[in-house]
Amino acid sequence: MRPRRHLYLLVVFAAAFTLAACGGPEPEILDKGLAEWTAQLNSEDRHDRLAAIRAVGELARKNPEDSRSTEVLRSAFTHEDAAVRHWAVRSAGSMDDRGSSFEEDLRTRLSDDEVHVRVWAAQALCRLGQQEEAIPVLAEALSDTNGGTRLHAAHALEALGEDARPVVEALRGVLGDEFGYPDRVAGRVLKNLGEYPENAPPN
Repeated sequence: MRPRRHLYLLVVFAAAFTLAACGGPEPEILDKGLAEWTAQLNSEDRHDRLAAIRAVGELARKNPEDSRSTEVLRSAFTHEDAAVRHWAVRSAGSMDDRGSSFEEDLRTRLSDDEVHVRVWAAQALCRLGQQEEAIPVLAEALSDTNGGTRLHAAHALEALGEDARPVVEALRGVLGDEFGYPDRVAGRVLKNLGEYPENAPPN
């Protein structure tokens, strides 16, 4: 068994134990209870796994005080499927301040194997006011080979306003981007910071 899957299963078992030990009605969405969605996270079918993590994420987002949903969501941060980790991180990030309990979990995803997971984790941490470790991850993503990733990182940095100043050089490196859109967003950030190069082409 691969180490990541072994760790994930241990966490899922712990989450299931927590679910079983909690009183009150079981959280439910789309005519399925949390226990059924939790089990579906281990499906062999990727579409089923993604449906499950999005359902779990929505349950946690609607009621972040309910540890049953949040613990299952937390367990998915170490899932072997990067797409599941992506949606787990993205769901936690959508809670803004209410997702502060996921801060340490998000921090672990800054070194995820997949860049899209790292970028979503960095953006979520920035929303929680934890920019110090997150901004370098976004700056590095500006030079990724995927244009969508570069655009996402640029948008995340744009939302930081003045706090994006430490990565001005990385933003300048995006000017003239062949994908087009990252260039426009980076240009706006630089102009707002008063750092747009005088000799750069019109943006």
